[in-house]
Amino acid sequence: MQPVTEAVEPMHPTKIWEDMSPKLLTTFWSLTMYDLFVPHSVYDCEIQRLKAMPSKIDENRELNSARKKKEKERISNLIEKLVRK
Repeated sequence: MQPVTEAVEPMHPTKIWEDMSPKLLTTFWSLTMYDLFVPHSVYDCEIQRLKAMPSKIDENRELNSARKKKEKERISNLIEKLVRK
């Protein structure tokens, strides 16, 4: 991969290489769909954990009702994003 990495470097401005390395770029673009792995069990565990949180928020006496509502909305949005996968 070294020759490819070296060939890619002059193709982009120096500013790009402040955020990522040429090796990362070439590795990313050389991957295929078969190289990707989605840990479904981790997503499922996190969704279950988030679904249990609203009851914990209700029990928290330090939060006022507006803050509780905002936290519940935030959790609901997270759940929606994770369910979409």
